[in-house]
Amino acid sequence: ILRQGRGSQAVEGIAFALPASRLIPIARKIIAEAGQYPRPTLGLDHLDLTAEVVARSQRLSVEEGAIVTQVARSGPADSAGVVQGDIITRVGDQDVNRDNPLLNALMHFEPGQTVRVVLNRNGRIIEAEVRLAKRS
Repeated sequence: ILRQGRGSQAVEGIAFALPASRLIPIARKIIAEAGQYPRPTLGLDHLDLTAEVVARSQRLSVEEGAIVTQVARSGPADSAGVVQGDIITRVGDQDVNRDNPLLNALMHFEPGQTVRVVLNRNGRIIEAEVRLAKRS
């Protein structure tokens, strides 16, 4: 952020903000869970497809989503048949794209929920049902 100060001096800084409508449910959950905030995981490592990642990659069949870089053995994604190289384009009702990266899409779900995950595997669209685990 670059702001003009009262004395006409430019002030630089970094700001992070969450809207209250998003923060209040999180705060309530932390209070209800005695300081914990259980978050879901697919049990995989990924790389969100940014413009830079897409530009460096030559063989991607899509330009938005999250490419699976590693799948945890016997984890939720592994059990559902997700493999390294799959591109996740949707989780439940959430598209995975530059405006809504994979971790943001997952925030709409709870550990233990089963969600439909849409994958692009070398140009083929595959759907998998994944039971989300609790992220540690």
